[in-house]
Amino acid sequence: MGEKAAIALKNSLPMDVAFPGSPTPTGIGKNSAPTIKESTLSNGLTVTSQELPGSLMVTLGFIVKCGSAYENQTGPNSTLGASHFLELNAFRTTSKRSHEDIVKKLEQLGGSAQCIFLRENIFYCVDVLKENVEEAFDILAETITAPAFPEEELAESRDIVQFQAVEAVAETFSRDLVQRAAYAGSPLGNHHFCPLDSTEQVTAKTLHDFRSKHFFGENCLLSVVGLGHDEVMRMVTPRFQALPKGNAASLVRPTAQYKGGLLVEERELKDPNFIKVCMAFEVGGWNSPNLVPMCVIQTLLGGGSSFSAGGPGKGMYTRLYTQVLNKHYWTEAVEAFTAVNDNCGLLGIDTSCPPDYVANAIIMVIEQFAALAKTPVTNEELNRAKNMLKSMMMMNLESRLMICEDTVRQYATYGRRKSPSDLCQEIDNVTAQDLMNVARSMLSKPPSLSVVGQGAQNIPAYEDLVHFTKVKAAL
Repeated sequence: MGEKAAIALKNSLPMDVAFPGSPTPTGIGKNSAPTIKESTLSNGLTVTSQELPGSLMVTLGFIVKCGSAYENQTGPNSTLGASHFLELNAFRTTSKRSHEDIVKKLEQLGGSAQCIFLRENIFYCVDVLKENVEEAFDILAETITAPAFPEEELAESRDIVQFQAVEAVAETFSRDLVQRAAYAGSPLGNHHFCPLDSTEQVTAKTLHDFRSKHFFGENCLLSVVGLGHDEVMRMVTPRFQALPKGNAASLVRPTAQYKGGLLVEERELKDPNFIKVCMAFEVGGWNSPNLVPMCVIQTLLGGGSSFSAGGPGKGMYTRLYTQVLNKHYWTEAVEAFTAVNDNCGLLGIDTSCPPDYVANAIIMVIEQFAALAKTPVTNEELNRAKNMLKSMMMMNLESRLMICEDTVRQYATYGRRKSPSDLCQEIDNVTAQDLMNVARSMLSKPPSLSVVGQGAQNIPAYEDLVHFTKVKAAL
């Protein structure tokens, strides 16, 4: 490009003038924060919205308060696998348009769509250019109120379940299995993923029956980020009135009956040289006063794989790096995790090791939690963990999609959204004694253990595992 052409281009697009067609920022007042507005439709559907000044995109999030824990997984009217298949068939053929039409329309709208199912809720999300949000509401509403579930798409979903059973990351299996060990015999101990031998039993009737019981206004919430509330209600009201009102009070919520236990699953993992060993203990749920200290413990333990490029924010100073990965050559990967539900939750450590080091891995996990129960963490460790937790939370909330998901999940759990500043304050208030109290409470209950892979050796009897845990907790 010649000098004259460069000057002409610079003059035609000066940096101090808004690009033609771009929205005019409304500005953010001093110390002001985006507010959430809330309305309820006549059918009981709660709708929230939050504007993002200057945003060119809008995110729609819809949550249904049901999941695998709500499935009846035995008997002639079993709905085993319904939640899994609803995820796989989201944004597919509806009574008004085909799957191909929906995919093409989302591409034309500059949008994307996803569905995530958990044990206690199913989350649908559409992200789209603001100028096309009305058509995005059409697609979301059709997916929620009028899915068709043609047999050819169910057959494809069965193939996907088979594929996931082979290709999913190993911790998917170990953490699902430890949850089933922890809550065996209760709804939270249900199969989360549809078993391979049950995929043929999932039919369109299965899905429609499950939906008719749980997809109603009072059991659902819709959150919109990036659009004014009046516009949101104008678009939502005619599209979601088709949801029946229902009666949320009559819906039986899953009960939490923690038992603890040991489950072993022989299956070929993607890396057959290693076994997944996952051990967890019961902690509180979303409403527990131990929730924030539990998250601090997870961050303090941290973890990762035996190979890491390092760098800021990689957690190289967390305990599972400094005390496990750096010292035990047999540990391929180790990571702390949480699995939190409405009224209960698990905090555990998931590790990969060779088949003949299973006992070593179990001892390592128990010793890590026992150390937290006996010795206060240093101020340096505690502050590092709290700062990292706040940093991760705030960085996630820079995403419009995360704001939307966070809002709708918090409304489903608390009926409101806690502000990031309030959450940061709760994290700052955590003390070393709080962490010790949580760890002691965990070790006072029986452990839950899952072992997944082929050829695992030296797996202790569950009674010996319980005894060893008690001994370590008492020393």
